[in-house]
Amino acid sequence: MNSGRFKVTYWSLYDCANRDKLYEELIKAKDLLEQQSQELVEMATVDSLTGLLNRRELNNRAHNMLSQAMRTASSVAIMIVDIDFFKNINDSYGHAFGDEVLQHLSRVLLHKRREHDIVARFGGEEFVLVLSDIEEKDAFKVAEILRSDIENTMINNTKITVSIGVSMNKNNNDFDALFKEADLALYRAKGGGRNQTILY
Repeated sequence: MNSGRFKVTYWSLYDCANRDKLYEELIKAKDLLEQQSQELVEMATVDSLTGLLNRRELNNRAHNMLSQAMRTASSVAIMIVDIDFFKNINDSYGHAFGDEVLQHLSRVLLHKRREHDIVARFGGEEFVLVLSDIEEKDAFKVAEILRSDIENTMINNTKITVSIGVSMNKNNNDFDALFKEADLALYRAKGGGRNQTILY
């Protein structure tokens, strides 16, 4: 038996096994990095309590959508949804129940939304929807359906209502300006008795 050939074969097999093991370890490391990268992206773009987009990602996507709308001369609606008397809810039932209300509202806002619609938690009890390719009357109808769905749902035997302000990109496509208009409409809705939708 040629011992030299045996040694060459043995080391070839050994090297091959090591290469396979190294390849598997590299694949595992790559998968782990991709998973961690995805988790970092989610942390940077998603609200941890509700699973909706956060304020920063809302700004990014809304600006992109409005830039597209300017190029195509299409209509975009900005909606601000605010839970009525949310401080009283927290004070009366506790913050755990308040969190449950926020999560419930998030599910209602996401229901039946189109893939390209933007649904975000702006902060506290305030949520923002940005809907593209929609006319004013249809935007109002969507807002009223949301408001009614929320009003007609009991959470632990407690009724929740929301006020909604809506603006349309009639004269400009600047998100900050449109947000201020929707916020003014929301202020009017709250000043007019709450649990209603007002168009700017």
